[in-house]
Amino acid sequence: VIVTGVAGAIDNKLSIGDTVISTETAYHDVDEGILTEYHPWMKSIYFQGDIKLLELCKEMVNNNMFTHNIFFGKIVTGEAFISSSGRSDIISKYNPLCVDMETASIAHVCYVNKIPFIAIRSITDTEKEYGIEAFENNCVTASNRSINV
Repeated sequence: VIVTGVAGAIDNKLSIGDTVISTETAYHDVDEGILTEYHPWMKSIYFQGDIKLLELCKEMVNNNMFTHNIFFGKIVTGEAFISSSGRSDIISKYNPLCVDMETASIAHVCYVNKIPFIAIRSITDTEKEYGIEAFENNCVTASNRSINV
């Protein structure tokens, strides 16, 4: 499964329109014990990106197939937009590049069913340009960038 879409930047090195390819993903708003002490009895709270899919993405990036910035790293998922007050907690606990509302859920289903998974998310908003207006202004362009990767 290759998931494309948009996300909000958490790491300040990201700009609107940059793309993040998930090396791993986690829920930032789910108790860790839910995943490690119950089904699916994971050793870690992180769902890993598929190695073969990551290698293919890295090869495409190394061959300069894209004109915008592409980063590889951690994506976290939660059920609500992140306020400035919740941002520092997420950074200190997970140190992700970006945050969205779907990636970990899809990765979770893929993990349980042993289906290879990777997420490709382009940035709609940052710490400097945030809120529903930034999301709406950048959503179409960012969506198209993630699809093109």
